[in-house]
Amino acid sequence: MPKEGIFANTSALSIIGNHKLCGGIPELLLPTCSRKLHSSGNLLAPKVLIPAITAIMLISIMFCRLVAYLMLKKSRTRTSIASSLESLRSGVSYSELMKSTDGFSMENLIGSGSFGSVYKGLSGDGKVVAVKVLNLQQEGASKSFIDECKALTTIRHRNLLKIITLCSSVDLEGNDFKALVFKFMSNGSLDQWLHPRDDDEQPRAKSFSVVQRLNIAIDVASALNYLHYHCQTPIVHCDLKPSNVLLDEDMTAHVGDFGLAKFLLEASSSAIPSSMSVGLKGSIGYIPPGISLFIKTDFTFSSIGYSSYRYTVTNNNSSPISLFKTLTYSYYYGTGGQVSILRDVYSYGILILGMFTGKRPTDDIFQDGLSLHKCVTMAFPKRIMDIVDPSLLVGGEENDDENGEVIREREIIKEDDTQTSARRIEECLVAVMRVGLSCSNAESRELMTMDDVVNIMHAIRDSFLGLKNKNWRRIRYVLNFKILKLD
Repeated sequence: MPKEGIFANTSALSIIGNHKLCGGIPELLLPTCSRKLHSSGNLLAPKVLIPAITAIMLISIMFCRLVAYLMLKKSRTRTSIASSLESLRSGVSYSELMKSTDGFSMENLIGSGSFGSVYKGLSGDGKVVAVKVLNLQQEGASKSFIDECKALTTIRHRNLLKIITLCSSVDLEGNDFKALVFKFMSNGSLDQWLHPRDDDEQPRAKSFSVVQRLNIAIDVASALNYLHYHCQTPIVHCDLKPSNVLLDEDMTAHVGDFGLAKFLLEASSSAIPSSMSVGLKGSIGYIPPGISLFIKTDFTFSSIGYSSYRYTVTNNNSSPISLFKTLTYSYYYGTGGQVSILRDVYSYGILILGMFTGKRPTDDIFQDGLSLHKCVTMAFPKRIMDIVDPSLLVGGEENDDENGEVIREREIIKEDDTQTSARRIEECLVAVMRVGLSCSNAESRELMTMDDVVNIMHAIRDSFLGLKNKNWRRIRYVLNFKILKLD
C-alpha cells in the first residue's frame, strides 16, 4: 500500500479482508513488501527484448554478408573477364594478321557467316591458326564480338574452341577492325562431314562411322554440360549447329562460335526477372518451335548464390507442363524470347537427329508440317533403319587415320554375322534416336539435362563396343521411364 495521501490516515480507510496487502504506514501492521515483487515487471522486458534484438542483429548481419558475397562474386567475374580481355588485346596487330593470311586472300578463306569470315593463317611461331574477321557493317557484329570474347576468355574445356588471341584495331583505311584468332581445326566442321560439298570431301564422309559420330555427340554434350553447370557463370550457347562443331586432327569435337552466347547471371544483380527479353536469334531449324511459354516463378534460397524455382509452363494446347529443377537463374528461350539452357538441349536433339539421318532440318522434304523431328518420330522405332544415313549401313571405307575405337567397331562388325551386326547397329541407332527425339521434343513433360545426355551417350557407345558401363542400369531407367515414351 502507498504511504501518502489518504493512505496515511488510518481512520479514513479499512483493510479488513485484504490479507495479501503489504507496505503502508507502520500503524497498519502490514508486512514489508518484497523488492523482487516490485521489480518483477521491469525484469520481464529484458527477457523479451534481448533475444529479439539479437535475432534482428543476426538476420541483418547475414543479409549484409549475402549481399556482399553476391556483389563480390559479380565483381570477381567482371574482373576476371576484364583481365582476360586485357591480356589478349595486345596479342596481335592488324598488320600481323594481314601477313599471316596473305592479305585475307580468297585462297585462305575457310568460310563465312552473318557476322564475318574465317581465314586460315600462320602464326609467328609457325602454327596454323584460324582468323575470324568480323563484318562490323552487320548490325550486332560489335556486340557479337564482345559476347564471344567474354564467353571464350572465361571458359576452359577440351571440347570448346580455344581462343589464342584477339585484335581490336583499325585497318589500312582507318576503319574499325576486330578479329579473333583460334586454334586451327584440320578436319573442318561437322557439317562438312555430314554434307560434303565437293569431290575432295566425299571419301571421308563415306568413312564417317557410327563410333566417330557417337564420340562427337559425347564431346558436344560434354561441352554443353560444362557451359550449363560448371562455369562460374552459366552460359547458353544459343546457336548450336553442325557448322559450329569443329573437328581437330583426332576427330575430337570443339564447340565454337559464341557470338550469340548468353550469360544467365548478367541481367541483374539485385532482382530476379521472370523472363529476360532478347531478340530471337539463332539458326533456322535449331531454334525451338513456336511455343508460347508462360512462366510462374516462386523464388527461394537453397544456398548462397543459387535459387530454386518451380516452373509451370503452358504450351499451345494449354496443357500444363511442370518442371522441378534447381538451377542458377534459368530462363526459357522460345517464341516469347526467354533464354534458357533448355534451348541448347533442343538444338542438341536436332543436331543428333541430323548426325545419324544425314539430313538437315531445313531440307526441302520438310514442308507442310513435316519436320526432321516428326520424320524420325513416325519411323521410331520399328522403321528407324529406313531413315538413317545410308553410309552407316555399308560399313564405310577404311582410312589410315582411324583410332582404336573405330578399329574395334570394324572388328566387331567383321566378327559378327550379318544378322547380328545389323541388330547391333539397329539397337544403337534406336537408342541414339530416342535421345535425339527426347531432347528435341519441345512439349515433353520430362526435359532432359545435358548431364543425363552425357551419361546416356557414354552407355550407348560402350554397349555398342561391347564394353561394360557401371551406370548402364541407371541409364536404362532414364531411357525407359524418365524420358517421354516415344513408342
